[in-house]
Amino acid sequence: MILTLTRPIACWQKEYETGHAFIDEQHQSLFEIVNTLHEAVINREEVDTLQRLMDGFARHTVDHFQQEEALMLMVHYPDYARHKQTHDLLLSKMNSLLQKLRAQHVEMTVDITQFISEWLTHHIKGEDRKMTQFLQQIQELPISCN
Repeated sequence: MILTLTRPIACWQKEYETGHAFIDEQHQSLFEIVNTLHEAVINREEVDTLQRLMDGFARHTVDHFQQEEALMLMVHYPDYARHKQTHDLLLSKMNSLLQKLRAQHVEMTVDITQFISEWLTHHIKGEDRKMTQFLQQIQELPISCN
């Protein structure tokens, strides 16, 4: 098989930085996985390879969401329920897609990697930025001795 060099579909940009180093690092890892998956789709890799890559993306996403959610609970983030709902919605879509891929009822396409890339950038610039702004605000609050 001839490998086609593709442009990344998910390009990390400074505007995606949340100011929280650990979260930004995880987001960058998600971008790398999406790009690897996208390249595999473009190169028409075997179904098993695409499933393995999608499984890896799903596992990494679940781990990332769990860590974000634990952080939000720890600091009593007021928009936790709404933020978690956006996570749950994506996970539900990913689980459905994974089941269809395993049953070979759907083909992995660039539309899927495009959706994932757009979802990530929208979520990071919206929900995650709000969350990290809250984290920065509570770190700046004076500690009460009462």
